[in-house]
Amino acid sequence: MAAHRILVVDDDPGIVTLITAILKRDGYNALSAYSGEDALALYASAHPDLILLDLAMPEVTGFEVLEELRQREAETGRRTPIILLTAYTQSYFVSQGIHPDVQGYLTKPVTSKKLLEDVRRLLAE
Repeated sequence: MAAHRILVVDDDPGIVTLITAILKRDGYNALSAYSGEDALALYASAHPDLILLDLAMPEVTGFEVLEELRQREAETGRRTPIILLTAYTQSYFVSQGIHPDVQGYLTKPVTSKKLLEDVRRLLAE
């Protein structure tokens, strides 16, 4: 069986490098995107099994990427799990309510334990 493809989207190269290294070490095929535009292009060509998506990116934000992905998926019937990567605290999401189009969030700095727990849980569903 082929390794699950996980798209890691963040405008900070250090974060992308760290997360992709953790994922690859655990046997996943990690794809990297450093902008919202790159994320949308990679999504279209690679059809990832899961997306880790930064919210605060210049030009095309994570929320804009999320909206565009869900519009595309509405046409195909596909539903890719998305975990938000954010510097926002848990209290922000509790007060705002987690976005209905995402399956979770990871607060930066991301720990490998929490990252892999969430990834494994979503890919097992």
